[in-house]
Amino acid sequence: MLTDENDTIELQTTGEHAPDSKPPLLMESVFERLRYQRVKAALAPGLVVKEVLPQLELPEQVPFAPGKAELAKPESLAGYGILLRKRPYLRLVLTGSYDPVRDRAALLNVLQKEADRQRRAENRRRAEQRRKIAAREKARLAAISAGSSKVVSEKISPGELDRDLQPLPPVQVQVSSAMLQKLARQRLAAVRDYLLRNPALAKQKISAAEKVQTDGALVSISLQPDFNRKKVEKGTPDDT
Repeated sequence: MLTDENDTIELQTTGEHAPDSKPPLLMESVFERLRYQRVKAALAPGLVVKEVLPQLELPEQVPFAPGKAELAKPESLAGYGILLRKRPYLRLVLTGSYDPVRDRAALLNVLQKEADRQRRAENRRRAEQRRKIAAREKARLAAISAGSSKVVSEKISPGELDRDLQPLPPVQVQVSSAMLQKLARQRLAAVRDYLLRNPALAKQKISAAEKVQTDGALVSISLQPDFNRKKVEKGTPDDT
């Protein structure tokens, strides 16, 4: 988190010491400062980054509307491209998540409306088919009564043969856990795809957590060291 694009580390040491003690040696101050930053990075990596690069906007969570997987404010992620260019020994880990209550309710609302729409459309089709069959039967009986009917072979459509033209009853849609997990992965993909549009980011700089979380309608972004990093020059992303 401290190593920049030139493979250098900048540290500020205060040199403070008790009045009755000797000033610390430079290397002792440097090592002490490094130990301090190491502990801080382990506990709160985002805090360390904000201290050294305070001008960057680096949201640790990307929120989504319930039941949706579209980014509301993708421009808020632009700072990560600058971060990984200035700190090439870092990589991003994305974790998809869903809200078991709010996302389920939102998906249920959308899916139920679509199921009801399809049912109404199918029932209209069946009603029209019944009307046509009834009209043909009425015309046939009228022809028989008038004595002008002839016995002819008529091709009957599969729908008429089935005679399964009764209205469909309402069906209650169910939202499974698999559907919610799929939504979380779609959110993760939306964040990853947007980040990869930045020429400073290569595919190996972004990884996805395998396990989906239930922390809310969001994607979490965490920082991890990239000891096997492959430097990517601006404008020439490495997609290998």
